[in-house]
Amino acid sequence: MKTIVRNIFTGLLLLGTVISVNGQFLAASDTSESSVRKYKGIINANKDLVEFIEQLLLQKGLPKHLRNLALIESHFDRNITSGAGAVGIWQLMTAHANQYGLTEQNRTDVYKSTKTAVISLGNLYKKYNNWVTVVAAYNCGEGNIAKAMEAAGSSQYHEFSKYLPGETINHVKKYL
Repeated sequence: MKTIVRNIFTGLLLLGTVISVNGQFLAASDTSESSVRKYKGIINANKDLVEFIEQLLLQKGLPKHLRNLALIESHFDRNITSGAGAVGIWQLMTAHANQYGLTEQNRTDVYKSTKTAVISLGNLYKKYNNWVTVVAAYNCGEGNIAKAMEAAGSSQYHEFSKYLPGETINHVKKYL
């Protein structure tokens, strides 16, 4: 647990001003009262789903704050599809879902997609050992992370992030 907190804190320090609102870390640009109220409202409206996700995360030894990925990916809407074709609350692409045995049709299944996302997040953490990098990799893929690390000559997020897509940088800021 100490390592998790240290990795999160290090990522927050490197990304700039960050504050804590009710235990949730938010980038300074994302802390308006209306924004915080909006996200709290979405979480409260989906309490059962949030508890289910947190329980699966904790069962796999992952921090429950990772449930915020589903929040920023989809606002917990299982029927949402991105312009790129990502589907469900975890916004899984077909190829990524298939890697974990999840069929294209099951990407909207909350239970199956959450199990897939939890396994994927655990694997990403084993690979990167840093939650900020995990969030970035979840958004843009391991290939883009590898290219950015190579371009920067570093595995430190604050050094390689400038080589990531702008969408991913914003995604990480939103998550934090």
